[in-house]
Amino acid sequence: MSQGIRIAVPNSRPLPAIMKCFELAGFELPALTSTVTRIPDPFGTGFDLELFSTSPTDVCRYVERGVCHAGIAGTEILCETAVEVWRPFTFNIESYPIVFAGRKGQTFENLQSKPNLRLTTPFPKFTRECFLNRGLNVEVIPVSEGTEIAVDLSMADGYVDLLTSAEDLVKKEFRVLEVLGNTRLKLIVNPALASKRRAALGKLIDLFQNNRPPETCKISIPFDLDDPD
Repeated sequence: MSQGIRIAVPNSRPLPAIMKCFELAGFELPALTSTVTRIPDPFGTGFDLELFSTSPTDVCRYVERGVCHAGIAGTEILCETAVEVWRPFTFNIESYPIVFAGRKGQTFENLQSKPNLRLTTPFPKFTRECFLNRGLNVEVIPVSEGTEIAVDLSMADGYVDLLTSAEDLVKKEFRVLEVLGNTRLKLIVNPALASKRRAALGKLIDLFQNNRPPETCKISIPFDLDDPD
């Protein structure tokens, strides 16, 4: 009787690109849901693949706790959850800059001169650490989405978030003040994974490695060139 290697994937923006990676690796999968999709022993190792989708944060928690043997998560989520997992493979998809952005006409200098700089972000841990490392104490206001709206409503002076569309940011009359980092999509694995399952998972990693999709074009960063120096 086959045993399983359970893999959790995020039910968020990267999911279609992740599904494409499985397709290129030779797997025809239905739309993944919270119900487990089973692929019977694809490598002849005695292990079925069991895939399902859940929230990005839960992917990390499930893998760290051993509920899932592996998962796929962005580095921004890994930073926020601070889980202790093995990261054996980096995908060449869904890589985005993490930016500090503000209304058009603002500058990094005039915002950091505020006595109480308020930043809204879905990544409070990353944001807090990033600015503390620069010697700046900021008030970080966690939000799950709508970072620009929080600035428009005067809840914050700027925001930190993934830049997924330069056009949308410009259309909303925001500009990037500084790029703080980049996110990468990682295959994560529970460190206690037994050697036989690890070897079977290695075959999946080889397929991902040898059948990578074309890299997506890098996003042009919309800095505000009209701002004063």
